[in-house]
Amino acid sequence: MSKQTKEKRLKISHVKVMKSNAGYYIGRSYFDEELQNDIPYSRLSAEYFTDYIGARTALDTGDFTMRNAVLRQNTTIPVFNQF
Repeated sequence: MSKQTKEKRLKISHVKVMKSNAGYYIGRSYFDEELQNDIPYSRLSAEYFTDYIGARTALDTGDFTMRNAVLRQNTTIPVFNQF
């Protein structure tokens, strides 16, 4: 199964700010049809942020560290608040 087919089937979100017990982070979620709820899918940022505004600013500016990689300047990330 291709990555695109899997993402479409799982209804994976675009990159967005998410929250966990550790703090806010940049990641993606998927919509679980059975639970009718968003479930965390991946965490893209290496760091956690103490508040939503800090995480959102990092996402908007690209000023965060990708897990296992460094985000280079002028890299664009699609940003959407909903699916």
